[in-house]
Amino acid sequence: MDDRAARRTGYPLTIPDALLHSDAMRQACVTRNYGEVFRLVNRRTGSSYADMAAAIGKMTSSRVGDIIRGVRGVRGQGVIERVCDGFGIPGEMLGVPTRPWEPDRHDIIAALPQSETSDLDTGDLDEMIRRDFIRLMSMANVAVALPELTMGDSGQPLDAIGSHQRMNSHLWQVFGLATTKRTVYPVVQGQLAELVENMRRAVTGTKYKELCAAAGSLFQLAGEIHFDSNRYADATHSYSLAANASKEAGDYDLWACALTRQAFIGLYEREYGATVPLLQSAEHVAQRGDRQLATRHWVAAVQAEVFAKLGDYDSCRRALDRAGEVEALSGTVHNGGWLRFEGSRLAEERGACFVALGRADLAEAALTDALKQPLSARRRVGVLADLATLGIQQRDADMILEHTRSVIELYRQTKSGYVRRRLGSIQTRLTPVLADPRLSQLREEIAVVEGEVV
Repeated sequence: MDDRAARRTGYPLTIPDALLHSDAMRQACVTRNYGEVFRLVNRRTGSSYADMAAAIGKMTSSRVGDIIRGVRGVRGQGVIERVCDGFGIPGEMLGVPTRPWEPDRHDIIAALPQSETSDLDTGDLDEMIRRDFIRLMSMANVAVALPELTMGDSGQPLDAIGSHQRMNSHLWQVFGLATTKRTVYPVVQGQLAELVENMRRAVTGTKYKELCAAAGSLFQLAGEIHFDSNRYADATHSYSLAANASKEAGDYDLWACALTRQAFIGLYEREYGATVPLLQSAEHVAQRGDRQLATRHWVAAVQAEVFAKLGDYDSCRRALDRAGEVEALSGTVHNGGWLRFEGSRLAEERGACFVALGRADLAEAALTDALKQPLSARRRVGVLADLATLGIQQRDADMILEHTRSVIELYRQTKSGYVRRRLGSIQTRLTPVLADPRLSQLREEIAVVEGEVV
């Protein structure tokens, strides 16, 4: 029996620590997705609707089912407090006062073993590193906005710029190859610390701008790590700082890429209408960049995906045509770091758009072509998930099973938040085909895999 369960003697239900501290439960609590909270408790503890209703009190089993299905919500502080008390969820996680059964916060901190506050592989980026990172971002904000106040006056030459550029390039390559993306974070955090210190020592405008460009690259990488870990708020902060630093450096391609990565957050949070103007800004900035780079073509590819989600076929096709112009470029059109878009990605981009538009006739050919190419694990997941979605649209059970199980295997290898989001999307879309017992079982398999993150 864990300590929390021991303190809750007399309560009919206490969810285990593994579930409480899982990414899935944390994300559900942060977003106040009570349907997901209830579903996780139901699936991972084996508690029936009646058990859950009895634990919460003043609630029926049918209402529990309605909440899980999204038919009804959870409103009112009193109800939320009963949910916390019923399941053993600390009040802080759902925005209500500390519950009577919770220990004093200082006791919690004192009881934590050192390994729990330093091991990034446990799932979440630990709070100590998060605080350090926020502090570094705050310092860099001042350095970018008010360089005249932060530049040192020692007159010593600054020779670290080339080192930062080489290290940033190396870290992007390591990030691309890493099976678990967050393992790169501690090195990025160390580079950020050194970079900010060198920004404070820069003695010329030229050197300062070069360091700003290095910061624009590094903060984009930090944002990618946060994004892959489903930390959208931290990712947004990182991308915003990357955009500011890139603007200060006068690097339009770097700036446009930071804006485009920020737009991905709106895309994954389904805020399509709000994402359109941000991508328009990225498009305008990219037009002032290097015409030999594929920056503007990548922006167009992301615009196409947003238009597809909005159901705007004509705008989507025009954007895809602009993205396709990348094939007319010669030489090196990307840098393999903050800009990786090139012609080989067109098939998967087209496939994703046509799936969103419900154009199975166009989607399957594009996605099949994409799978024939050498793809990173992340890109392969995107293609496989789109094929699974296409299978759902066509009610093709074999197609759904084949491609979804491939995504499940890649999730077990990577534990990536991105892969998990794609699995969750497939799981949500399975509802219309659950009459097939094989697909009902597949949905259960996905739920089991979600539990493996703890």
